[in-house]
Amino acid sequence: MKAVTIQTDQSETDQALADLEAQLRTVPGQPDMAFVFYGCDHDADLLNSWFQRHLPEVPVMGGSSSGGMMGAQAMGGVHSIGVMLFFDPDGDFGTGAADKGGDPAVAALSALDQALIDADCEGLLPDLIWVYQSPGAEEAVIDALVERVGADCPIFGGSAADNDVSGAWSQIAAGQVLTNGVAVGVFFPSGEIGFSFQGGYEPTGQKGVIETGAGNGSDPARLIAQIDGQSAARLYNDWTDGAIAAPLATGGSVLAETTMYPLGVEMGLVNGVQQYKLVHPETVTDGGALTLFANLENGTEVHCMTGERDKLTTRAGRVVAQAAANLTCDRPTAALIVYCGGCRLAVGEAVSDVHDAVAEALPSQTAFLGTFTFGEQGMLVNRNLHANLMISAVVFGG
Repeated sequence: MKAVTIQTDQSETDQALADLEAQLRTVPGQPDMAFVFYGCDHDADLLNSWFQRHLPEVPVMGGSSSGGMMGAQAMGGVHSIGVMLFFDPDGDFGTGAADKGGDPAVAALSALDQALIDADCEGLLPDLIWVYQSPGAEEAVIDALVERVGADCPIFGGSAADNDVSGAWSQIAAGQVLTNGVAVGVFFPSGEIGFSFQGGYEPTGQKGVIETGAGNGSDPARLIAQIDGQSAARLYNDWTDGAIAAPLATGGSVLAETTMYPLGVEMGLVNGVQQYKLVHPETVTDGGALTLFANLENGTEVHCMTGERDKLTTRAGRVVAQAAANLTCDRPTAALIVYCGGCRLAVGEAVSDVHDAVAEALPSQTAFLGTFTFGEQGMLVNRNLHANLMISAVVFGG
């Protein structure tokens, strides 16, 4: 497998597409699959039409990204668009898409079936499934896919994002543009795949057992009413030395205040190091509960985690290096990176260091494309799951 990345920072969609078209003319041959990530202010319908016009036979998938994207050429700005073109005539690839509607699990299986038909691989087990979906009910999507393909097939991807959690996100796949959908891509490449899924946070030593519950219309699995029998929000505020003191009194969003203090769930050891599923507290309710961006089971023990901006910028390179180390071939040829949009906002202008860390972890001239998401999906300690504030890398060998 080989790959080429093209990208643009033009803020107007028609000008950006003209820029991409000029770059596309310099790329020899017909790609076998394409990924696209873009700033949420771009017109996704125009972008989708552009792919239908210029790459009509190529499976395409992707979606909006918080604050732009990063590519092999450079760290893109808030209006950037990046495209990864895969070339692997001996492999098979396909995409599918469906609106989540009232049943995200059914939508996920419909999109998977479409993707397998598109790849001409019905009934076969992919080497990798890649998902890009709207935020919400990600666990239902992952669980449905795992039930269909088994626990050993890696499922990676992310939840489409915008710049301010206003819902201005979108997904593109199989010739469709969706705002509440799930896009599924299947990979049967001729070469190898290496992957890694990690967070950049450490436990503070504070921990407790949660009680989930309903409130404010939230999914019970995404609301913590109590921790160790105490108000979840008040105990969390104590754990974090007052990180949510102001919202605690009024209620409301705490995404910015909690980015450096996610909750963690132990998943098991890798090389003697405990791995954690990270969950991002989203709001404080009137009753002192915490709503979340991922599901937790009642009775789960959670750890208060903490992070540092410098570590969040360097961690991406380590994740990519670990994914590449899982290959047995001489060198990687391409990489797809998912980096949490909340972490991207937390590191601010140092996001350019995230790009540089990824580039330094790969051999020179390796094509890569990265997106900033509002939820990350990947395989952690041999289990496919949805989490927050995580980083993933899928690296392809020739």
